[in-house]
Amino acid sequence: LDQQRKLVKEYIDFLKLETAKLRENEERYALAVKHSRGGICIIDPQTKQILEPNLQLCNMLAYTEQELTELTFPELYADSKLADSDLNNIIQQALYAVNSRKLMKKNGEIIEVNIHTCWSFGMTDNFIIVNVEDVTEQNKAQQVLNKYRILLEQAQDIIIFCGMDGQILETNKQAERVYGYNPDELQSLNVSELFSAAEKQRLAQYLNEACAKGIVYESVHCRKDKSTFPVEISSQLAIFGTEKVLVNVIRDISERKRILQELEYFNTHDSLTRIYNRTFLEEAIERIILSQSSAKNALLLIDIDNFSIMNKALGHNLGDQMLVDVAEVLKRNVREQDVLARVGGDEFGILMPNVSLQEAKFFAAKLRRTLAESEININKAYLPYKINICIGITLFDHKSLNAHEVFAHAGQALFQSKAQG
Repeated sequence: LDQQRKLVKEYIDFLKLETAKLRENEERYALAVKHSRGGICIIDPQTKQILEPNLQLCNMLAYTEQELTELTFPELYADSKLADSDLNNIIQQALYAVNSRKLMKKNGEIIEVNIHTCWSFGMTDNFIIVNVEDVTEQNKAQQVLNKYRILLEQAQDIIIFCGMDGQILETNKQAERVYGYNPDELQSLNVSELFSAAEKQRLAQYLNEACAKGIVYESVHCRKDKSTFPVEISSQLAIFGTEKVLVNVIRDISERKRILQELEYFNTHDSLTRIYNRTFLEEAIERIILSQSSAKNALLLIDIDNFSIMNKALGHNLGDQMLVDVAEVLKRNVREQDVLARVGGDEFGILMPNVSLQEAKFFAAKLRRTLAESEININKAYLPYKINICIGITLFDHKSLNAHEVFAHAGQALFQSKAQG
């Protein structure tokens, strides 16, 4: 009997211990449910009634605990058909999860949720435990992120994110297309490796200014094949959470540079003949006058005889070609230091530094002979006329007033030359 009493006591103590453990587990479970970030409730699989909703679920749906326990879970759905389908699937499966479901709050507002369920099997009754996660803001943020991702990938500009040490973190598709690297290759590079050798020396200065206040500057970048191209870079600091990142928006300005070069070229050159224009010639004369040199210089003004008649007879296209041919002959015969320009419709000017009047006259006579005998008069069916030119010459030095005065004197000489045939 003593032995039996001892065994009974040990068994009772064991049951008490297990009961205490069970109570602790229940308390821990209740505490976990109470402080869960998600909404949790228990559903009766027979009636679909909501049982024991936690505070988070009540706050999420703007109901009191009493109000929620008077509802069935399908009544929370904005789409009743989808609710029935989900509940049937939940009942048939021990574990079930559905994403992006719309639930209606008490005030009629719609929220997006992810739902996770599992069964709780008891001695007498079975219940469904439901975890509801509000993902409304998360989905909105993801939609915004997707829009920015599309903009990033569709952008015609190069976009490069790099760390404070210059290590490339992320790029868009345009960067891959322009530089010729694949994404992994680009992200293995430091941004300095995209700069030409001459520009790398200034990179530290650019990065410091970008971090301080943002910067827009021009530079030269290198492709994978080592070819270079001009770029405009807008660089500034951005902070994502605790991470500091430099955002670089890079534009290939090769076309812009080409257009600017053309504009600069045609600011000083004639668009038809590709020799200098009157503006450049006048500036060259002004520079000589301002140099205070006592050396004599000559300006020759050349006019093609009867050009207007030939232009009408041949047509403007062939007339233009004649001017181009004449310019080519003149270009081949001027000295390296001379300046040849087209100064009017069929007028050309030649600035000859450091010459005497005799040398200028000799050169003028040579030009007349050369043009008269040039190949543009031979076997050219479209040009059956012999080209004759008249030339007016003036000498000038630092005592001349300005280029306009020099041109006026040369123009007067040209008029006299034409009058004398």
